[in-house]
Amino acid sequence: MLNKRGREDTEENSGAEKSGMMELTTRSTSKSGEQPSGSKGAEEEAPIKPQKKFYRTRAHTNVLNANDFWFPVSPACVPWQSYFPIQYAQPDPSHAHASKKGHVVEFVDIGCGYGSLLIALAAAFPSNLMLGIEIRPKVVEYVQKRVLALRHEAASSGAVPSPAADTPPTRKEGEGDTKVPDYGNVWAIHNNAMRFMPNFFEREQLTKLFICFPDPHFKRKNHRKRIITPALLAEVCRFKSIV
Repeated sequence: MLNKRGREDTEENSGAEKSGMMELTTRSTSKSGEQPSGSKGAEEEAPIKPQKKFYRTRAHTNVLNANDFWFPVSPACVPWQSYFPIQYAQPDPSHAHASKKGHVVEFVDIGCGYGSLLIALAAAFPSNLMLGIEIRPKVVEYVQKRVLALRHEAASSGAVPSPAADTPPTRKEGEGDTKVPDYGNVWAIHNNAMRFMPNFFEREQLTKLFICFPDPHFKRKNHRKRIITPALLAEVCRFKSIV
């Protein structure tokens, strides 16, 4: 055991280490303070790509108890402009990054997870608005931060439509667009697609709907938790465009 004098020496050493760390922090802060305030502020405001390891969560959620969600009264009340500000900043639907149908969501990914499919689709089809619906809040937060970071990167790199965007593409149908993506056409929301899809989408609004790797729920008592049900398929037929 340490005596009183030993404890005092230990406290003095730890205090010296703390003061040294504070001095080092102060020096680094003063050095960084030599940079122009404008560039420093821009760096602080720039969104950073999130790391997936900080957004790990349970793979399954009880959809029967997941009812605490915001939902609009009707599709007309959905704040699409806050989800896609880049697209809605262009009043003309014929803009290079506007949807052919106007400002409406055409692609939906139910259970989008960490957004890998959404990001790939956004780059392949920059003219189509697409929305991911995910029931796990931490995962949705990750996708939203990832999209914001990609938008900032595209804006800072000066992404503009390629010269081929003004000419008719020579690709086959379904191969994607030739425009440079700015990722303003993709977003994700925290919601339960099994209950509130009619509040978000009009009849025959969607052209593509993805449900990748749904939980099969093999046990008979959990069959009611399946997302692929006759009720949801009936709603999909209502929202899905025939052409």
